Amino acid sequence: MRQLYLIAIYLIMISSLASATTSNKTTFEAGPFIGSIDIGRPCKIAIQEPYDSTDLDGTNNTIYNIYCNDTIFIQLQIYDNGIYSLDPKSIRISLIEEGADKDTILINERKIDDKKGYAASGYIPKKDLKIYRAGYPISTQSACWIGTWKNDKADFLATLNSIHVEERKSRKKA
Repeated sequence: MRQLYLIAIYLIMISSLASATTSNKTTFEAGPFIGSIDIGRPCKIAIQEPYDSTDLDGTNNTIYNIYCNDTIFIQLQIYDNGIYSLDPKSIRISLIEEGADKDTILINERKIDDKKGYAASGYIPKKDLKIYRAGYPISTQSACWIGTWKNDKADFLATLNSIHVEERKSRKKA
């Protein structure tokens, strides 16, 4: 009986260790946004000063750039007027602007932060490099863009699977 008891305790301990996961959740704050990601290892966050930009269609927005190590970047945008809706063409254009061959671009719809978004990849022949981009709406007036500069699909997917961004009511710049 004692042996059965010891075996049961041993099995419980083993299953507890096997189900334990290491969290490397990294949080950040930028302007009215609070967010977090977990790429599976510690992430050194750098946040640039926000800046205002005007799109070609005249839409004004404020941009917050956030960098995780030297592989992942996150861009948070607030659009001053109107309702923002995400179009996969904007991700395609982003990849082409970075030098991706348009015939290599793949775009897929996917859930990001429990919202409908798009993830894409493209190959840059001049750099022999595959890059990744994604985007999803945070609200009707803000969006999150995610990307990588290196062939780091693992960090990119970990970011897509773990990112969470909330927009606070106050829209003050920080």
